[in-house]
Amino acid sequence: SEGHLFQTMVEGEREAFKSHNKDFSSKAHGETLGMGGMYRWVPISAMTLEASLRKDLNNQFTSPLCYRFGASYKFLSLKTEIFSSLATAFKAPALYELYGRDTSFRGNPALNPEKVNSYEVGIKQPYGEFLTATFIYFHNKLSQLIIYDSVSQQKQNIESAETKGLESILSLTTPYRIKIEANHTWLLTQNKKTGEALIRRPHHKMFLRIGYSYEKLQVFLEGLYVGKRLDYTRMGDKVVTNKPYKTVGIKVDYQWTKALTSFIRIENLLNKKIEEPVGYKQSGITGYVGLQARF
Repeated sequence: SEGHLFQTMVEGEREAFKSHNKDFSSKAHGETLGMGGMYRWVPISAMTLEASLRKDLNNQFTSPLCYRFGASYKFLSLKTEIFSSLATAFKAPALYELYGRDTSFRGNPALNPEKVNSYEVGIKQPYGEFLTATFIYFHNKLSQLIIYDSVSQQKQNIESAETKGLESILSLTTPYRIKIEANHTWLLTQNKKTGEALIRRPHHKMFLRIGYSYEKLQVFLEGLYVGKRLDYTRMGDKVVTNKPYKTVGIKVDYQWTKALTSFIRIENLLNKKIEEPVGYKQSGITGYVGLQARF
């Protein structure tokens, strides 16, 4: 109804894996049923309030009840919008982390999901007709963080960790059917047990997208920069610094009808050599062709 919105959702997921070599073999499957609801209230035109709850039922572990509360207010004279949120979430252990097996790794069925309590505050400010800047400070407290233990050759839950940082977003819309979006994330992390930085989390990450649209055609050129980050060697015996990398991709969409869109996407256009994580090579130049239908 006017000023009020209530939505519910239910989703199901099933995953399975098999792993086999001459020394070890393992397999497992998992099912998850997720249920949630969200309520949004607009008491006045400049203010929006939100509250949501979600619960996931899984046959491999117990997930926490998650919530999110958010609020935003727009100063109409300045067109400045401020917003904030308080939320909880979890990240489930992968099936391979629970039950996988190889020469240097043993699954740990006792793993629990990572939990996070987070808050963020932000401001969104348009400058003129075409440029908008957004700045968001975020702070996350993690518990039961999953990390690799080289002694036991298993993933383990550690007591707590912390991540915080600033996300900066610039959006430029031009009168020539071109839109440019730039995003930069500055991140600080700490393992509260050891005082060290967390692995695989870069201090700096940047994303650039240039889009061009003409009638039913859309073309996107995208660039990604991922800075230096700590990582384990492939054997997991020591911590090293992984090199930064840059990738470029292109995507072309064509909307045939309101319900049918075709796309062509090419990733890692410059065929850069990337290891993410260390010791595991990622794909070079890769192409996709597909159709998307909406009902």
